Amino acid sequence: MPDNEPPSRDLPHFRSNRLLFRPFAPSDAEDAFSIFRDTEVMRYSVSGRDRDLEETAARVERYARQNAASGLAPWAVVETASECVVGSCGLTRLKDGKDVEIAYRLRRDRWGRGFAIEAAMAWLDRGFSLLRLPRILAFVDPANTASLRVVDKIGMRFVENCRYEGIPVRKYEIANENTVASGDASELERDRDEQV
Repeated sequence: MPDNEPPSRDLPHFRSNRLLFRPFAPSDAEDAFSIFRDTEVMRYSVSGRDRDLEETAARVERYARQNAASGLAPWAVVETASECVVGSCGLTRLKDGKDVEIAYRLRRDRWGRGFAIEAAMAWLDRGFSLLRLPRILAFVDPANTASLRVVDKIGMRFVENCRYEGIPVRKYEIANENTVASGDASELERDRDEQV
């Protein structure tokens, strides 16, 4: 690993059927720019689209720092057939420090291939089996019909209408059937860290 790329907090890269998931690296900025600059891809994103490559480089660096600190950050989604970064997906801790959400973005030329569902399912499995999270949330703009289909297909259930970063959204959740529902995600993470 080059010296300028931060460690991934000991979380190994992993694969699904057609995708590889790994932390973003500074060398991903150019490929990532094709995702984060696209107005359609970023239409429902609270951060908005990146205006130039420098903004994407800063975003990729921010994700890398988040990942190095906690292992919870958007990761690069690499299509194994082309070896190109075609999206981002991952788990991030909410500002309240208690809950974790899943989020995903895909390059527009990869829409309609089932990649969002495949990526989200892989991350749910990782969050539940490796990180032992008690539940994972998703926040979806009601107008984002594609994401509404994804959360439905991955088994998330509607909780409530609420606001996320000031934007009206639908809140969804999925519970980990293998953990105690009253368990605190941060306690579970501390337990995992102590075992390593």
